[in-house]
Amino acid sequence: MTYRPNAPIAPGVNGFGLTLQEIEQAAGPNVLSREAQVFREVLTNAVAGNVLSVRVTKQGQAGAEKIVFYLNRILCVRFRLPLNYGGWQHLPAELLLRMMKEPVPLKEMTRRGSSTQLQWDDGVES
Repeated sequence: MTYRPNAPIAPGVNGFGLTLQEIEQAAGPNVLSREAQVFREVLTNAVAGNVLSVRVTKQGQAGAEKIVFYLNRILCVRFRLPLNYGGWQHLPAELLLRMMKEPVPLKEMTRRGSSTQLQWDDGVES
């Protein structure tokens, strides 16, 4: 998003945000699907391995709280992304799940996200 000619967030994007409700719907303790397991493992390992850091923010609508995952500052330098906090974009959990499974074209990573259903190798739709 940072390098798009019409980048919507200046100086650039170095994180993504989800609501607590989105996280619980996608990977809460009562969700036992393969997608939920992948979602939990990827985010947990990325935070534990210091690839992502987590911050809670209240940007947006009044009372709206987002859990924001920022890319490690050293990786920001490597990929010439801004080092500031605050340059994040909301990504729907279904799009993040899809990104964990397969490459996703940049044009599908818009503010609106994706409304397609995901098909996993085990034949279970989400």
